[in-house]
Amino acid sequence: MIVAAFVLGGLCVFVPLAASAHTKFLGSTPASGVELQRAPAIVTLRFQEDAQIDVLRVSDAHGVNRASAPYHPGGDTRLIEVKTPALARGSYIVTWQVTADDGHVGEGHFAFGVGVPPGALPAGGAPGIAGSGVMIAVLRFAMLAGIVIATGLAFGALLTVRAPNIVPVSMLEFAAWIVVAFVAFADIRVQGFITGGSLVAVLNTRYGVLHLTQTIAGFLGAIAVSGGKRRWKLLFTAIIALLFCESFGGHGGTGVLPVVGVTFDLAHLLAAAVWIGVLLTTLMVSEIVDVRRASNVATYAVILLFVSAVVQVLRNVNPPSGLLTTAYGWEVCGKIALFAVAGAIALQSRRRVNDGVIAVAMSVRYEMLILTAVLAVTAVLVEGQPPR
Repeated sequence: MIVAAFVLGGLCVFVPLAASAHTKFLGSTPASGVELQRAPAIVTLRFQEDAQIDVLRVSDAHGVNRASAPYHPGGDTRLIEVKTPALARGSYIVTWQVTADDGHVGEGHFAFGVGVPPGALPAGGAPGIAGSGVMIAVLRFAMLAGIVIATGLAFGALLTVRAPNIVPVSMLEFAAWIVVAFVAFADIRVQGFITGGSLVAVLNTRYGVLHLTQTIAGFLGAIAVSGGKRRWKLLFTAIIALLFCESFGGHGGTGVLPVVGVTFDLAHLLAAAVWIGVLLTTLMVSEIVDVRRASNVATYAVILLFVSAVVQVLRNVNPPSGLLTTAYGWEVCGKIALFAVAGAIALQSRRRVNDGVIAVAMSVRYEMLILTAVLAVTAVLVEGQPPR
């Protein structure tokens, strides 16, 4: 299980680019903090991408909602409006919660005044569910753990041993697929609790379809490795479905050139799984691993990981100065630094190939330990908004 913990950290260092995407709040009419001389007939919210309406309230000083039911004007899902007939003189607070196509929940609040300055905003005040961020982080942690162990061990067996069928199926590999299935379904249920929607309503969104597919893929993967034998065709069907859904549901599937984003996000996730899978296989069944082959595969995986990461950073951090001026940018910079350290240790492992598997395994442990250093940070920062 210690090895498994190292693996979790490894994937979480490099996969956050595939984490949940946001629909960015662009602004409102009336704007936040303004004092109006006449009451607005309509309050409009603008978002960068499509937004499903969960909550939009315009509350007076007594907390009474003075707005009609929210709607998308003209069918434009990037705009949300409510009618506010006959607002009296006073201060009003607008609270909103929306869900992006990928299921990410965004929320916020602002104030404006009619004939008076806007009042102070209450602490918190956004509609969501208390602790939802923690729930999302825990589920993200578990899903990434399942993905890296389930897919990584399959790639490790296939790519580092001359006869992959002799690599035994561990209980860890089987359990990882079960975790994927149950966590994907739990994501659907938690999404319903957060947005206030039913199971059917969540399943009618892109988020619901992708997570239902991952649930099915998890059970297929568990069947494919049950009985101590890998059924490769079924196993790779499950792997392809799982990795594609994870990539399509993240930042790669939003923004400009989503096809490019999904392609490189998938490459990024695949490279991380292969690298960590090779390291894990080397530690678990070192006596049958071809160390030189494992070293070569890990090197190619790291190169692909780096290239795909650069492409995704260029897509998600625009302008580039966002690397130094936003929380998301600082997170990326931190991961670059850690990647450099892990890469240096990986290079040392490659140099020790001629010393045998025991010498390599020692370097691998340090390599994975460095990657684990950002596990906790990554689990918390899955909510990060790319500055694009």
